[in-house]
Amino acid sequence: GLAVDLTKWQGPMGPLSWHLVDIGGDCRYWPMSAWLQFECGWRELSKYPPLSHEYQTQLDFHALGITALQILAALSPPANKESTGSITPQIKALQVAWDQYWQNVTGFWQRLLNVFRTGGDQNALKVACIDDGVHNIVGANLAALRSA
Repeated sequence: GLAVDLTKWQGPMGPLSWHLVDIGGDCRYWPMSAWLQFECGWRELSKYPPLSHEYQTQLDFHALGITALQILAALSPPANKESTGSITPQIKALQVAWDQYWQNVTGFWQRLLNVFRTGGDQNALKVACIDDGVHNIVGANLAALRSA
């Protein structure tokens, strides 16, 4: 992750505030708010107070929660059509939702990583993410995980 001075991060707009400092870390663990900030910037994110609050205060908690789900999914039997009775319906639903989430975010991560590794066009990447609705896909996948 990205270590920041919390008072400057959450304070008024400045060179070290959430408005202008890009998020770091593995984007597979980013919440919807981080994707929206990445794609569109702080002005767009500020239009959605719950997402803005999440981005300013909950990034580490979100990543920790995703990590816990990743561990649960890794330690659970696979949820495939052949598994009848080896797992509860609730765990199966969670595993299916997790598999969809992880497949999507891994694809987004590969695109982002490729741009950064090759010195590609970050603005073109942001436009592609907007066009593909990445923050909405992540949001829908997270909602599915919460429902499961």
